[in-house]
Amino acid sequence: MRLDIDIRLPSHEIHYTWPQLEIDKQWPRLDITTYGPELTIDSSDAREDLGYGDYRHFAKAAASRGREAALEATARWARDGDRMQRDLQPETIPRLARERTAGDLPELNVQAAPKRRPRIEAAYDYDMVWHVGEAAIVFDVDPPHILWRRGAVQVNAVSRQGCKLDVRG
Repeated sequence: MRLDIDIRLPSHEIHYTWPQLEIDKQWPRLDITTYGPELTIDSSDAREDLGYGDYRHFAKAAASRGREAALEATARWARDGDRMQRDLQPETIPRLARERTAGDLPELNVQAAPKRRPRIEAAYDYDMVWHVGEAAIVFDVDPPHILWRRGAVQVNAVSRQGCKLDVRG
């Protein structure tokens, strides 16, 4: 008689993946936009005081002088006409011509510094925008995969011819 015992021990396999952590972040940031500096200097008034004005200043001054000269010439012609009417003699016209040519020379005023200051404007500005940072966290956890194999014991009794075998329990 022969007795065969086959034993298989229980076994297990564990398969797993490590937990994963994914972090998506956005750093806080500060955006600054600047405008300027911008400096505007208007020296037209000061230049006009020194005699270096632009065409508008000269046109305005010439128009004013022309108006005054026209009014003065009209008044002088009226006075001369009245004198000729009152006193008509042969020397009246040459006398009037001499009086006209004997006028004063115009006065010239030169200034070393202007009377009015230049207008100065300065501009500087900025915009600040604060962006708050963010963080998004994602956990990826997979459960483990466990495979369990049960153990077994197999007993085989092989008898020879003519042997009686009584197996109990």
